[in-house]
Amino acid sequence: VVDLETTISRDDEPAVMRAADPMWRAMFAIGVDAGLRLGEIRVLEWTWVDLDTRTISLPARATKTRKARKPRITARIVEQLRAYLVSIIEHKRTLKDPKPTQCIRCPSCVHFATCPEGLAKAEGEVEAEAEAVALL
Repeated sequence: VVDLETTISRDDEPAVMRAADPMWRAMFAIGVDAGLRLGEIRVLEWTWVDLDTRTISLPARATKTRKARKPRITARIVEQLRAYLVSIIEHKRTLKDPKPTQCIRCPSCVHFATCPEGLAKAEGEVEAEAEAVALL
């Protein structure tokens, strides 16, 4: 159970990162390093992440203030996104059902924080994304 009222200090970060799974580590890094709020992270779409310019394009509809913004992506965010994508690929390879599973949150499966099975329609798409991240 996550207590959202708990404040995590810089001294606590290593322990949090060690204890979290790859998705939560990526979400934590995005929140701390790029300054995204939890609500913004929950609706974050992969298409908003631009690894070439190292920015996240948050549309106004996704922000608390209803103003679009473009926070920077740090090296730690790239590292954690890469680890998350690798975990998705590994998870998909262990599935007994070879058909991709749709996310229950959205039929297009584009949200960052969806279940690994629902994040991508096919393993090829995930592997292509991982290859793009590996080029950084």
